[in-house]
Amino acid sequence: MLPPDGGRGGYGMDEKPKRKHFVAVRLSDDERAMVDATRGGRTRAATIRAAALGSLPRPVPQINLHLWTDLGRSLGNLAALAGMSRAGQFVNVEDARHAVAALRRLLVQGAAYIKESDEV
Repeated sequence: MLPPDGGRGGYGMDEKPKRKHFVAVRLSDDERAMVDATRGGRTRAATIRAAALGSLPRPVPQINLHLWTDLGRSLGNLAALAGMSRAGQFVNVEDARHAVAALRRLLVQGAAYIKESDEV
């Protein structure tokens, strides 16, 4: 027995409404740059559609990206020290203390930024 679509698969799948209307939009260079800056991994069309329908995610502030990078580096340092310890290698206690302090400082910075942005 062939699926209802004539044998091309998709049997039993829910069908989304097809997009059949084409809308062309002209953008200035600045507008195109704004779309490109906010689109992430999406196509321009998907970004403009999401903006028009009110479903664009909030942009990630630049400070979050820096904190994320620094936090990853700090966690990597701490993980390396933990791995050395598990392997029975000598771990300088001061190195571990500095790694934990750096991680704590970054976490406090991130928490303060989140609290500040929630108050706005």
